[in-house]
Amino acid sequence: MFDPLFTRGGHVVKLGEERMGNKHTVIWRGEAVGELRDAGPDMWYLDGAWLPSANETAQEFDLLARGFDKRQVMDDPTKGTRVVLCDQDIPDDHGTDALVISIYDDRLFVRRVLNEDAVAWLKKNVR
Repeated sequence: MFDPLFTRGGHVVKLGEERMGNKHTVIWRGEAVGELRDAGPDMWYLDGAWLPSANETAQEFDLLARGFDKRQVMDDPTKGTRVVLCDQDIPDDHGTDALVISIYDDRLFVRRVLNEDAVAWLKKNVR
């Protein structure tokens, strides 16, 4: 039986065991642009409250992601953008790569990318 485990910050986490109340710092193009909070997991997807930072890069990110068409990004990931999600409850968390699908109703919707080959593809093809 397949048991999907991955590591974050040296801790082993079983997919689906993320806890409510969680907070992730969202890093875009090397800068913190906000927080993803109380993200409910659904397989590789996270959907949670979006709290943007008060900086110009965060405003640029927010505007960009609000313009995404969810279906188009899911069909063609190059139409989205990539971020790194750092769990605030794990010290020295290096983060999890993710594809931003959209921001809607002040919620951030992302797909986590865990496979090394998929992460490499994401970094090469998605800005």
